[in-house]
Amino acid sequence: MLFNNGQAVPGVAPAPAASPAAIAAGQGQPATAPKTDPYALRLSKPIQTHQGSTSTIKFRDPIGSDFVDVNKLPFEVVGVDGARTVKIDFALGAKWASRLSGIDEELLGQMNRADFFAMLAKVNDILISDGADAKN
Repeated sequence: MLFNNGQAVPGVAPAPAASPAAIAAGQGQPATAPKTDPYALRLSKPIQTHQGSTSTIKFRDPIGSDFVDVNKLPFEVVGVDGARTVKIDFALGAKWASRLSGIDEELLGQMNRADFFAMLAKVNDILISDGADAKN
């Protein structure tokens, strides 16, 4: 039960004392969810990089020269008779991931299947977000 001005309010359970909401309320601050980095990918299994073992890959925002130098997105949307399919180029996806993360393609190749596909999805999201899709 929650107490309001010393009176119990039935049916409302108090927040646990260690919850972020309770801590924030005790400090007079609004509760906020922890922020996550939209350009970071948490791996289910660490990989070895030149800087040691890592469980998180951080990507940077692509710039114009990235698009010019690589010259192609790692996916292609093909439409035939109203049906659309997406063709993924795994090698090109790894090239983009390497370029945006600073980790060699060979080292990215250590990833298990689930992490590799999550990396491709993250790279694709980064490439087509915020105006990168020219809508041509």
